[in-house]
Amino acid sequence: MKHILSIQSHVTYGHVGNSAAVFPLQYLGNEVWPLHTVQFSGQTQYPHWDGDVFSEEHLRKIIKGVFSHVSMKTCDAILAGYLGSKSTGDVVYDTVNAIKKENPNAIFCCDPVMGDVDSGFYISEDVPPLYKEKILTIADMITPNHFETEYLVNGKISTLDEAKTAAKTLYDKGPNLVFITSLIVDETPNNHFTILLFDGNEYYIINNPLIDMGDVCGTGDVFAALTLAHTLQGQNPVSAMERTVSSMYSLLENTNKLKQFELDLIGSREVFSKEEILFKAINI
Repeated sequence: MKHILSIQSHVTYGHVGNSAAVFPLQYLGNEVWPLHTVQFSGQTQYPHWDGDVFSEEHLRKIIKGVFSHVSMKTCDAILAGYLGSKSTGDVVYDTVNAIKKENPNAIFCCDPVMGDVDSGFYISEDVPPLYKEKILTIADMITPNHFETEYLVNGKISTLDEAKTAAKTLYDKGPNLVFITSLIVDETPNNHFTILLFDGNEYYIINNPLIDMGDVCGTGDVFAALTLAHTLQGQNPVSAMERTVSSMYSLLENTNKLKQFELDLIGSREVFSKEEILFKAINI
């Protein structure tokens, strides 16, 4: 059993942030310590939502309390997603460094949640530079989407070669594994999107069929959680990606059948552990 500190947003109703990531991690046999960067009533896509972004002081108190009765050496991984503010990012940066000092083998998986192609940025303007200049440099795994990758590398991505160059650029900043999600480039087949993996030596892609279901949120949070979980189980990066993409496709299929806005996370729980590979990665 692995121990994972998950630093993300939290919603009381629905499945985004920790409300999307914690359950799949637990279902796959991990002990998860969720640290909520915000607590909102629901996703910000709803007509009305409310809640608060937690202060830096609050987050540091929680972390201090947790590690007063459990050693940082026992933390096998840190997963970070939506931050909420620059000060939250500073907490993540300091916490990851403190844990890695005690346990150099701890894996830091960073999902740099900033925005997407359709909506643009949806976080505080002082957060993106923090990802680019600090947090990426200490990450072991990153899972940005197409839009976030373009920001992080300061350039547009229209072709597979440009995506490969972007992945190499991100790799050179520090991470050992770069997963770029939701890519749509010239080579992407119609009604598909592309997931790209760069492991420092080879590039792999999966072209995943699109499921026309509108704005369902939390998919990136689940992708990062599953990829981290499979990695912690000892699977190689290609296998981890194949398992994650296959599970995600089944989850979205089930959600679409129900015609609901929120991911069918609980009802579809068995897809997280199934070993059937629906989509094989291609070495390019």
